[in-house]
Amino acid sequence: MFPLIRTIQTLRTPLVDVIKADTNNQITLAFICPNDGSGKQYYIRTKEGLTDPNIIAPTLVLPADVDPIWATNPSPVMNEVVTSSLTQLSWTNPEPNDVGGTITCDVYWGTTEPNSLLSDYGLTTLVTGTDSNSVSLPSAPDPLTRYYWVVDVLDSTSGLHRGLHWSYNTFNNPPVVDAGADQYVWVDKIALGSDADTWMRDGYTENGDDPLMNVTNAYGFYSYLRFDLSAYTAADIVDATLTLTKVPGGWRNDTMITDRFALHGLTDSAGNTAQDWGEMDLTWNNAGAEFDSADPTLATSIADGRVVNLDMEAGINITESTDGTTMTVAGADLVSFLQDRANNGGLATFVITLGTGGSYRGYALGTKEAVDPATVPVLNLTTVSNPGTVDVTLDGTVTDDGQPYGTMAYLWEQLSGPETVTIAPNDTEDTTVTIGTSGTYEFQLTADDGQEAVSDPVQVYVGTSACDAAQNVPGYVANIADLNSDCFVDLGDFVLMAGQWLACDSLQCP
Repeated sequence: MFPLIRTIQTLRTPLVDVIKADTNNQITLAFICPNDGSGKQYYIRTKEGLTDPNIIAPTLVLPADVDPIWATNPSPVMNEVVTSSLTQLSWTNPEPNDVGGTITCDVYWGTTEPNSLLSDYGLTTLVTGTDSNSVSLPSAPDPLTRYYWVVDVLDSTSGLHRGLHWSYNTFNNPPVVDAGADQYVWVDKIALGSDADTWMRDGYTENGDDPLMNVTNAYGFYSYLRFDLSAYTAADIVDATLTLTKVPGGWRNDTMITDRFALHGLTDSAGNTAQDWGEMDLTWNNAGAEFDSADPTLATSIADGRVVNLDMEAGINITESTDGTTMTVAGADLVSFLQDRANNGGLATFVITLGTGGSYRGYALGTKEAVDPATVPVLNLTTVSNPGTVDVTLDGTVTDDGQPYGTMAYLWEQLSGPETVTIAPNDTEDTTVTIGTSGTYEFQLTADDGQEAVSDPVQVYVGTSACDAAQNVPGYVANIADLNSDCFVDLGDFVLMAGQWLACDSLQCP
């Protein structure tokens, strides 16, 4: 309804044109005193400033041909997308033009666009002469349909006022769902701390409970390190990494470099030190044939098969990497040694020497009794039976037209995979899954806007190692020099190349 502004002065005809052109049901008038140089002014009473009951508030008298009365605030709102649960239409009735007047409404509804030239707009009459502000629908909305409705207002004092044309529909754009790009990850490895370690020196007793192991060839002694693999079989172990950390307090404190480090795996050859020694049982004088103080490189023991050579500088399939403080050893030959030990007693003993490039040098390595727990020797395993876990973030994206009004519902589900994975939470756009077994998994994100539900899948490949994961990425191209396909270009590849050096496939070879 128009705000009432009363006056005792008749305004000019152009005001009628302004009222007829109104588009938002409100009229604002500004009173301006012409500047004629007289300096005169006047005051107008407002509806809030009346103290004399004989003085009426400002009044705007509307001409008979002005049509300011219609229903407002339609529900559903204009162009709203509704659901099948819609059962009624409602609106706000206007105030009558005159005090004491009454308002009644006629409501028309249907799927044909209203035509003012047709009887009842060409629509179905839902109700006539109602003084209510709502009406029940004859049926639930059909899908993919637009509905039109009109509320005509009958003012008992000013007559019929034709209503505005409103519409609503059941057209709803379904949400657009993207569960994210396929992912290629690998499981965290099981960390096996050394179950027992010691070091010994020729002519001296063992130091099995020391917080460090001295590694040097200046005095002809070696360090021994053992891990218990009895919980695994060879088939379980698919990848391994050994990490050793330099600590202060050794007889020497030289920088760790790869040619100052050599690793050997102890075999069960006759005459070797038994691998079931306790922490204080391995001494200089009960060492087996693998101990050779005259040969710090253990060349004789390697030749006799008493130890397995796991030294990168020997050109085998081993990778050594160091930052000067921490030495990390990995590679297929390390895995093979551990697989053999898992199937033969379950105890894997390493013999650590300084290597060929470290004459009269040395450093100390942390033991399982190390003062700093971060320097304890660690053997990381990836196994088939218990490969560890990896947390994978599933990053979904959902866009929607906002129709119908309400809250979007999300659901993450697992479609396939070697094991059942817990998804927590499963009702958000993004989530995290923790996976403990290698293989290919498929998950699905569903978004439901209340009318339409759309799903999108995402695949997660969980590898046994970073190399395994990389090799399963579509389009993966290996480095041409990675001859053994371990994702490293190292001496192991050189050995393979050297084995075929000067081999000729020509029809005429030298």
